Amino acid sequence: MKDYTEDMLNGLTKCSGCKKQYYLIDGVKTCENCKQRGKSSKEKQKETKVLCKAENCTFKKSDENDYCMKHQINIFIDETLALGKKMCKNYVRGCKTQLENDYSKSSCESCLEKDRERDRKRRGGNASMELDDTHQFCGSCCKTRSKDMFEGEKGSTKTCSVCRERNKLQDEKRDKEHRNAVARIAEQKPERKEKKQEWKENNYEKVALTTMNYRQRQIENDMDGYLKKNAENAKQWRENNPEKVVDNNENKKNNMKIHKSNYKRTAEYKNLAFELNDTDFERLTNENCYYCGIKEENRLNGIDRKDSIIGYTLDNCVSCCTMCNYVKGSLELEPFFKRIEHILTYNGKIQGNYCYDAFSDHKGSSYTTYQKRAIRKQLDFLLTKPEFDMLIHNDCYICGKKTIDGHVNGVDRINNTEGYTLNNVKSCCGECNYMKKSYDLDEFMDKLCRIYNKQNLEKINDDKKDQNRINQQNYRERQIEDIGIDVLRKKKTEQKRKERSGTDNTIVKNKNKKTPEELRELRRLKKQRQRQALREKYGDEEFKQKRATELAEYRAKIKQDKMDVN
Repeated sequence: MKDYTEDMLNGLTKCSGCKKQYYLIDGVKTCENCKQRGKSSKEKQKETKVLCKAENCTFKKSDENDYCMKHQINIFIDETLALGKKMCKNYVRGCKTQLENDYSKSSCESCLEKDRERDRKRRGGNASMELDDTHQFCGSCCKTRSKDMFEGEKGSTKTCSVCRERNKLQDEKRDKEHRNAVARIAEQKPERKEKKQEWKENNYEKVALTTMNYRQRQIENDMDGYLKKNAENAKQWRENNPEKVVDNNENKKNNMKIHKSNYKRTAEYKNLAFELNDTDFERLTNENCYYCGIKEENRLNGIDRKDSIIGYTLDNCVSCCTMCNYVKGSLELEPFFKRIEHILTYNGKIQGNYCYDAFSDHKGSSYTTYQKRAIRKQLDFLLTKPEFDMLIHNDCYICGKKTIDGHVNGVDRINNTEGYTLNNVKSCCGECNYMKKSYDLDEFMDKLCRIYNKQNLEKINDDKKDQNRINQQNYRERQIEDIGIDVLRKKKTEQKRKERSGTDNTIVKNKNKKTPEELRELRRLKKQRQRQALREKYGDEEFKQKRATELAEYRAKIKQDKMDVN
């Protein structure tokens, strides 16, 4: 103080450290001695202070652990890492969940569920608000935008154009292969499969509509590829479900629409008229067989043309079972019935008349031809050439026809499941071979007996024959009144009869049948029409919506039926 001036003495201030009076500059509260003492004390404290273990932290550690109070969370981090685990990313916000290292997400399930719930509330709140006709809420950014921003390439969307563009940019940055691989793994999880199946059951109309839209795109982009894939899938399904294939084929035999379409297609291929309406066709196929009198079980009867030159007209068509259709072939009625009487008489089944003229002559196939046929059918052929020659010179074992000039018998397998062995073959003429086909001999004879008995019974039943004549006459009169077709048919029939070889005991060949080239062109046009119909069907939005509704109702009915059974 000796050096203080009068003004300095008047301006003395108490030091905040030593409490002594000093002249201090404005704002300074500590004397120079106290400053030096404090600085020295701090240097000594630095030398003895233990810092916090956290990186770059200059604070002193707490008395309880190696971290300051600011970095106490690091204790949890060290414990987690010591267990070989990782923390939920929300550990800084107080989450203490420890996750396995192979856990794919950065947040624990609890935190994720909280985030989802907050997001649902945020989006749901916006979505539940009423909007006017000009604005709409975006489900992604949760903002109200003009409605024209919600028009996408395929119609209205729930996301605004801003969010869609932003999503496109993000999609371009993603590794698509990795994303798809992760998605495939996720789709295989049982809980995911169960969730998807539940959604499908509750939204089957949407599923059906999605499927039909997919088919439409496939048809428009690659029709050939679509049809080829469908054919391969159908083939694989048939191989995997042989029992269902049998059931489907049996069901088709009772399907009137399919049955009629088959006959119409055959008539078209043979250039024959098809004049049967739905009522006549249904009546004929549900009647008993005209020849043997039976009605086939679990299937519709077929239709036979009594005169194979004439087409499918009402007065030329009769109901016919499968076996009678094969046995008669294209024969006319008179030689057909004569053959039956002859065969049954020759085999001692009846005491009737022989009629060898009813069996036309054939030049039987050669020994080499039979060998090739056996190879093609994967059958044994154990006949030697001398044995074969001996057999074909025997009488036909069914009708007794002999081998003569202009006619050579062939051989027939008695049991068609076995090959050409000496014990399984007999001499057989060509006409009997055509009639018997692959049927068992006893079955064949039984069918001939049925036909013979029924036809003899009908000869006695004059009332029935008179009624048939009346029905046929009424039909002819109706046709004449409409278009005069009966007169034209009569002329055509007489003309074709003149073209025959002069005998009526042979199988009639249809000379008007389409050529292979015409058939190929017909099939090509048919395929072209089918493809066009396929495009139109799946391009019709009304049809797809209606069909989707039908499928959904059908699926719901099946589901309900199963629940009722259980």
